[in-house]
Amino acid sequence: MPNPKLAAIAAVLVVSILVLLIDNDEREHAIKDERLHVIEWLSATRAKLEAAINMPVSVTRALAVVYAAHSDLPEDEFIVLAAQAKISSPGIIDIALFSDTVISHVYPLEGNENLIGVDFRNVPAQWQAFQEMMATQQPQVAGPLRLVERTGGEGVVVRVPVYRAGQFIGAIGTPILLDSLLRESGLPDMEQTLHVAIRGRDGKGSSGEVFYGDPQVFAMNPILQKVSLPGGEWEIAAYPRSGWGAVSQTTYVIRLLGIAIGLLAASWAYGLVRHLQLRAENEQRLRESEARLRLHDSALNVAASAIVITDREARIIWANQAFTILTGYEFDEAVGRHCGELVKSGLQDRRFYEEMWQTILLGQVWHGDLVNRRKDGTLYHDEMTITPVTGSNGEITHFVAMKHDISARKAGEEHLRNLAFYDPLTQLPNRRLLIDRLGQTLAASKRSGRYGALMFLDLDNFKPLNDEHGHDVGDMLLMETARRILNCVREEDTAARFGGDEFVVMLKELDADSTVSATQANGVAEKIRVALAKPYRLELLQTEDDKTAIEYFCTCSIGVVLFVNNECSEEDVLKQADIAMYRAKAAGGNTIHFHDPGRM
Repeated sequence: MPNPKLAAIAAVLVVSILVLLIDNDEREHAIKDERLHVIEWLSATRAKLEAAINMPVSVTRALAVVYAAHSDLPEDEFIVLAAQAKISSPGIIDIALFSDTVISHVYPLEGNENLIGVDFRNVPAQWQAFQEMMATQQPQVAGPLRLVERTGGEGVVVRVPVYRAGQFIGAIGTPILLDSLLRESGLPDMEQTLHVAIRGRDGKGSSGEVFYGDPQVFAMNPILQKVSLPGGEWEIAAYPRSGWGAVSQTTYVIRLLGIAIGLLAASWAYGLVRHLQLRAENEQRLRESEARLRLHDSALNVAASAIVITDREARIIWANQAFTILTGYEFDEAVGRHCGELVKSGLQDRRFYEEMWQTILLGQVWHGDLVNRRKDGTLYHDEMTITPVTGSNGEITHFVAMKHDISARKAGEEHLRNLAFYDPLTQLPNRRLLIDRLGQTLAASKRSGRYGALMFLDLDNFKPLNDEHGHDVGDMLLMETARRILNCVREEDTAARFGGDEFVVMLKELDADSTVSATQANGVAEKIRVALAKPYRLELLQTEDDKTAIEYFCTCSIGVVLFVNNECSEEDVLKQADIAMYRAKAAGGNTIHFHDPGRM
């Protein structure tokens, strides 16, 4: 029989070796758990940082659309649009409008006067990024860089190029303080437990300089996350402040004492078997946890909004609370049902969904905007990203969709468009939109050979009403005037407010004969003249509950010009109608006068 002392020594040696092996194994598992937790924290921070940057990008895009349509945007209209945009995205420091490469407008102007006239060709620190934006014709997020604005400091600048008829005419730029973006993403809070660093990466994947944190973080086997930006990306690195798998001195002492005690062979055998059992159970739970984590991590990589996970046939297997808030469907109602059955609105055609399925079945991420329907039947604009999830064999097993309600953003864009093209009092097209439509009508008339007509209307005795009863009552009369004019024209014609008490009516596609067209135009003009000559009943507010109605008579003078197959510009046609209107007014008002080409 073996010597008991030797057996005891052998047992102690075996136990000691096993303890060391188990300790190393547990440390590896601890490192895996730590890395999974760091992935979760870093994914959430990355998603918040992308969201903080994407809001100013969306606002800048909306302003660029307006600027592309109207490169001659006046200072006062720019201030109105920029103020609205800045309210919707408070993180923006200011908004600059570039004419070519030179800053021509800045909001707010106070404190930024020195920016007006700055040519970015003379700003070496930012000129390269500006050139890249012009070369790619895509939005760019430049920085971090030293800001030249009144706030100073390090910042990120969102720039969207503006093209008209294929030509670069300028850009919209919105700087945001870097510290503000980082606070909004929660990164400073995360640094209490993690070492964090950020560096830039260009569109080709090359690493740039570290602009936040210690560069040594990237050498410590960190967790890496990429922040997608227009024109490039950032890379965030993080690892625990205590290091990967750090163990305290007390733990080492306890383990050494456990080895020194020398477990009895039976206890050692029992402990080893039990440990192997527990290890097998832990590994099974870890595999299941890793599978769930792959799904959840894919959703976090898209965004932290409404998240839904489906099988390969688009049947829902999981959805978060934000999905319930967005669609109105509770979790139990949604599980097992097809996505299209729940939210499909019918406003997208079959080709739209075919292209979407073709993309995701190839294993590619799909991103787009569509209109969906809630449980209560109401519609909403949905910005959705679908990410395929593959199994160990590389086949697609699930889809993760991030859904975000962008109805408010769409409404804001529509509001900005209305501010640019419509009169806020009467809701009629303003001068800018009228001139745009007039240009289209002139071109169409030249092609078809059919006449069009433009009428310039001016109220004859509007000023006395304003002087006697104030502008509020005058506004009531202008709104009623707009309503009466609209009732006299066809749906395809245009009635616009030109400013003050001046209105313009444009008639499209009359007759190919000038005499017939003149008769048609005169008929509409007479109909408008008679409608506007009828008395106006206007209510004057005397006290909180006391109203007095007055009856007011206000006629109009109308100048009319016919046009067909000519080379006149929009301004020429407006000038001719204006001259005809003044001759009608000189004739005593409440009359119609046609433009005579022989008299100017």
